[in-house]
Formats: sequence, structure tokens, C-alpha cells
Amino acid sequence: MEKEIFEQMQRVEERHWWFVARRRIIARMIRRIGFTTKDIKILDAGCGNGGNLSFLSALGHTAALEKDADALERARAKALAKVYQGHLPDNIPATLRRDFDLVVLLDVLEHIDDDRGSLARIAGLINAAGKILITVPACQWLWSEHDDRHHHKRRYSKKDLTAVLHDSGLIVDHITYFNTLLFPLAALERLRQKIRPSQAAMALPPPLLNACLEKIFGFEEKWIGKFPLPYGLSLLAIARKR
Repeated sequence: MEKEIFEQMQRVEERHWWFVARRRIIARMIRRIGFTTKDIKILDAGCGNGGNLSFLSALGHTAALEKDADALERARAKALAKVYQGHLPDNIPATLRRDFDLVVLLDVLEHIDDDRGSLARIAGLINAAGKILITVPACQWLWSEHDDRHHHKRRYSKKDLTAVLHDSGLIVDHITYFNTLLFPLAALERLRQKIRPSQAAMALPPPLLNACLEKIFGFEEKWIGKFPLPYGLSLLAIARKR
């Protein structure tokens, strides 16, 4: 991503409704995978500024991997995990132990040219019982200037992501769309961006609106992992080795 995008995210990700609710949803999904202790080893592959390290380190012993030098330093400054410099698929530090119980790629895969090769490398970092948790943006028809500015390579359908995971030698345990309740509004906004592109910075909404959007999106925490949602702005998948 552009340096400017990382800096904008750093300013808002602690309080912005999307980041806050998504962290709760992902944390709930990790607990539902079946890990029962905090002794699990977690890798945040593509950690960005380290905005997810706080909740991940509360769930287990966490390490992280990041390509961008400035984002890497911001993640290290949080002092919540050992943060390695590297990127997928071809630059994973040899010192990074390959026995993780869980690897998370949270809105990372869409930035990588070789998504299949990257997932195959990630599979080599988990132990025999390990899991991989992935979130990606959904619906290619929603492509907008937001995707261009974030240097996305693609958006995924449920069928696409399932195929990519299968081709990478993984078994899909669970896959679902999410950010479902706000999907109609988000879809309208992305379609508007197609007609009238905007270079507006990522900003924190007014407090009341921010709280309302967080509550609506966060409500999906009650459903995630219980049954698949039929559509949404994002996809979440849990996979394991064959």
C-alpha cells in the first residue's frame, strides 16, 4: 500500500468502527476454532502498523511479519510481539519458527500477485494441527478507487477463495461472507466511487455515527462461525493442511 494509506490507518484504526468491530469478529472466530488455552503460537502475516497485535497477543504468543519498513517500525513500537521484516511468498525469515498453531492473513492476500504460492508457504509455517485464518475483500464487481489506492490485485468470490485455498494444498473448514448488515450501504458507496472517484483520506466519522456503525457491524460477532452468511463486503475463511 501507499505510505499515505498506512499513515491514515495508523491515525484511525484504534477507534474507527470498521477496525474495532472487525477485531471483535475475528477474535470471536479464533475462539470458535477450538483453541482452549493462551499457549497457542500465532503469526500475523502482513501486520501493517500492528493494529491487530493487541487482541492477538491476548489470545496467544504472537509474532508478526511485515514488508513495509515504516509500518514495521510502528508495529515494533507497540512492543506486543516480535515483528520480522519480510513478505510473501519468497521472503520469509529463516529464523521464523515453523510451528505455529494459527497464522492470520487479515486483508493481506488481495495485495499479493501470487496468492496460491503465498498460501502454500503459509501452510509450511503451521504445525500438523494448525489453522490459517484469512480475510479478503469480496465481490469483484465492487472494485472502485478504494481498491486502486490500496493496491489491491483482486477481490474474491466465495468460489474463487475456495479454489485458491484448494489449489494451495489446503482444506477449507469454514468460509463465510461478513460485513453483511452494512453491505447495501457499502455497495452503494462503492458504486458511487465508480461514477465519481474521490481521493478523500480515511477519516473517523462523527462519534455518534461511528458508534452506530460499529454496533451494526459488530452485531455479526454473534453469528460468525455458527453458520455462513450469504453475502457481504468481505470474506473470512478457516483452512488447514491436507
